[in-house]
Order: sequence, then C-alpha cells, then structure tokens
Amino acid sequence: MRARPGCSSLVGLDPVTGGTKEYWVENDLIQYFYKLGWQHKFKALHSVKEVIGQPAVVFRGLCRDGQEEAMCFAGLASHRYSNHGAELPPPHGMTFVVYVRSDDVIFR
Repeated sequence: MRARPGCSSLVGLDPVTGGTKEYWVENDLIQYFYKLGWQHKFKALHSVKEVIGQPAVVFRGLCRDGQEEAMCFAGLASHRYSNHGAELPPPHGMTFVVYVRSDDVIFR
C-alpha cells in the first residue's frame, strides 16, 4: 500500500473490483475534530472504517458541482457517539454515509 503525506489510511471495499483498497482521511481534519472537542466526529472514524469496509450500497456520480466522480458509501454502523464521546446504539431507521472524492480522500 502506498503512503500519502498528511493523511491516515483506512482500508475499505473497492466497488470496482470487489477487493479492497486504501482510502485516506486528512490528518488536519482529524486534528480539527479533536481540537474542537467534537468527540462524536472524532470517534465516528470507527464507523467510517466499518461502513467503507462493508457498505450496504455504493453510489458513484454525485449530482454536485465538482463531485461528479465522487462516491457515497452507505451502510449500518454498529454504534454512534454522543457529543461527549459516549458510545450509543445507532439511530433507528438511519444509515451512516461516507463521501469519498475521486482521489480516494474521505471528505465527509
């Protein structure tokens, strides 16, 4: 697997081959969540890894300017986190989504 400066990698499903591939989260984004005390977003990286590893569905071609080649991984996370970082059950009837740019960087 290749290194990408300033990023941390997460292995997930490659929807083209059915195998696995590396996706990237910018370290600045991770630090931003942590510094602001957004524990629910910081800890949500566990759910990101879970959903990109075993999504229920993957969409490509978002109808948004500049994101036509982006992907959206959607699935059920096993849990979520409160604003204070406490583990909670997932919200009933809701899915967890992860947006990935065409360069394999997770942006939301």
